[in-house]
Amino acid sequence: MAHTILRPNNFFQNDQWGQAGIMAYGTYPQPLGNVGLNRVDARDVADAAVNALVNDGFEDQEFAINGAEVWTGDSIAAKFSQILGREIHYAGDDLETWAKQSQHMMPAWMVSDFKVMYEYFQRHGLLADQADLEKQVAIVGHPPRSFDAFVTELTRSWQQG
Repeated sequence: MAHTILRPNNFFQNDQWGQAGIMAYGTYPQPLGNVGLNRVDARDVADAAVNALVNDGFEDQEFAINGAEVWTGDSIAAKFSQILGREIHYAGDDLETWAKQSQHMMPAWMVSDFKVMYEYFQRHGLLADQADLEKQVAIVGHPPRSFDAFVTELTRSWQQG
């Protein structure tokens, strides 16, 4: 059976749930660490999925779907600071504190799973290599969307909404 495997990186859209921390408290809450991730816009993943389903040439292949830039907890907070015009601090890498605060927002199994994921990101990051970045353009159909544009769009919706 023909197949195409898409392996997306950490989504820009994960920042949507951090609205209260960012807007009300000036804190970026996700403990992503500072090794770095080539975070991706979920819309790029959707574009890749559509192309894989309706166009020939992607069968029996695997594609890592990444953003072009490497982002860390500190650099994400700095980007929100720049776009909002006020200081946003990175909450840091303390997974126990994050888990304690998150237990009120999600089930225990989810907190546990996210904690494992964040620990991996803090130790190893989730970095793309140049070959993956070049290969993905064909299946996505365009260069990756930028985090800068995403944060601008997201914060504008928060301010208007």
